[in-house]
Amino acid sequence: MILPNLLLDPQALGALQGTHNAALVTLSWLIALAASYASLEIIRLVGSTDSRLWRRWWLLAGASVMGVGVWSMHFVGMHAYQLSFPVTHAPC
Repeated sequence: MILPNLLLDPQALGALQGTHNAALVTLSWLIALAASYASLEIIRLVGSTDSRLWRRWWLLAGASVMGVGVWSMHFVGMHAYQLSFPVTHAPC
């Protein structure tokens, strides 16, 4: 079995270790905080209207803001982790 040997090999353990860029980690955290706050404020508007149409729009807006916020936080967070070799992104 290869897995136990991989875990015990000192060279294999350091193969993909990297560092974190503290500024980007902080930015990622701030994006998550802003998206959470904005989503909760938008969702609060759901209870302030009696119109079913507006309730649906506010729910859609809150969910969209939260989804984009989570995606953005993870995207920035992935860039915060720096490996010892170049990593590139290719469009589909």
